Amino acid sequence: MNITKEYKYDVLVAGGGSAGVAAGIAAARRGHRVLLLEARESLGGYATNGYVHGIDGVISGIGAEIVEELKKTDDVVPKTRFGMNVVFDPEKGKLCMEAKLLKAGVRILYGVTVIDCEVQDGRIRKVIAFGKSGAFSVEAKVYIDATGDADLARAAKVPYETGAPEYAGLNMSSTQVFRLSHVNRKKYMEADAQWRLENPQEAAKSSYMAHMYREGVKAGLLPYFIFPTALFYPLPHTDDECADVTVNSSHSIYCRSDDTEDRTRQIIEQHQSMLCMERFFREMVPGFEDCYVANIAPMHGFRETRRIMGRYEMTDSDIVLGRKFDDAVCRFAGGLDVHHPTSREHGFIRHTHMTGDTGNAFVSEAGTPAQEVGIHNFTVPDGPEVRPVPYDWCEIPYRCLLPQDVEGLLVAGRCISASTAASSGTRTIGSCLTTGQAAGTAAALSIEEGVDPSCLDTAQLRRILIADGVSLEGKIEDVAEKSEDDELYVSFLDNVKIRKK
Repeated sequence: MNITKEYKYDVLVAGGGSAGVAAGIAAARRGHRVLLLEARESLGGYATNGYVHGIDGVISGIGAEIVEELKKTDDVVPKTRFGMNVVFDPEKGKLCMEAKLLKAGVRILYGVTVIDCEVQDGRIRKVIAFGKSGAFSVEAKVYIDATGDADLARAAKVPYETGAPEYAGLNMSSTQVFRLSHVNRKKYMEADAQWRLENPQEAAKSSYMAHMYREGVKAGLLPYFIFPTALFYPLPHTDDECADVTVNSSHSIYCRSDDTEDRTRQIIEQHQSMLCMERFFREMVPGFEDCYVANIAPMHGFRETRRIMGRYEMTDSDIVLGRKFDDAVCRFAGGLDVHHPTSREHGFIRHTHMTGDTGNAFVSEAGTPAQEVGIHNFTVPDGPEVRPVPYDWCEIPYRCLLPQDVEGLLVAGRCISASTAASSGTRTIGSCLTTGQAAGTAAALSIEEGVDPSCLDTAQLRRILIADGVSLEGKIEDVAEKSEDDELYVSFLDNVKIRKK
């Protein structure tokens, strides 16, 4: 291969999504030379280019800094969910992240893809990347894979998994988000409220938009039922009676999202469904009479591809039981968010199954709706359905960022070591920002201490992260202080028919 140029840096960050941005900033702030490679021409990954611009999860550290920067220009819309989340302008998010990287002293190369690496004696010695000027190499003291797809780790022969065994390796369903303009959100919300008032039994099991999608299928405007997912994130600087919203709803199922041909199938399927959805919205949904597709997210929403096999694998039970770890570098407070691999109708899987000690988690009564409708298409696991306590949280240990078999490499973001169900929580934007900050800090610290990242004193790493604003001690504000008198908490108990041990 003809190498056109050779670079040498202290830290190489592959990927400029939320995790990569936070990793680059954290490492550079400790005085190290950092190079960040990004395949696209802007930063932020799914949070910006994917239009998933609501930060779910615990917002702290560098993530909180980004939110505060965007608040200064009114580019944030508060979004109440456990009192923690916000929605921001994805375009301004790209610019904000770039500015923060530049201020920290990070060198950015856009339009670049990692294609190979050289590994010697169990350590990465050199990464090969490709850009407009051809192939080039990068040597670094520590490497961080924040590609989301574990591209660098895969090139280094790190063992990885993809898909859930119980679904024959199929990945979670994927979604391409698009932007609608000229939406009267006020009129829609009034219609939604009226429908719920008139249809309390159906509303307890479904949503107004799900109802409307079914009506759209009957009217011949939609080819099949489309699961609503997380609909209608509002954009800042637009009025409620003439708003711009992003629609996270055009699902594909039976996905093999690390396969080029199937990725293309999913993208085409979702592009074409947008044409039907636009017509459906305009003709059938109150408040959408004048809407039109203004933009298509430039980055497709593949929720999972590869997940590394690390020194520890986050499990379903870790999230459900709210496990805490001595080497925790991130907190997550959002439960399970699996997007069903094979069913358009059922959409989310919010539970797991456990046969052992269920701790303080909530156990479903026998014959719950989820089992009755056959949400487990291939097999029903042993044990009852178990869900996490709504206002507890779990922690992600540092070991999930450390791949097996290869030294000098850290992994951050949605491709850290976790089961499919657990990754549904660890892949959220808030978690990606924090695991990215942890990886960047660990990379810098390992250089300063002259040790491999796997040999770091995790107590020292945690002290630094806490000093840098990462939430790792004490209660999580607006989560732990909720009680059983809280309206959302009581609704949770009623809707999923659970019993408290």
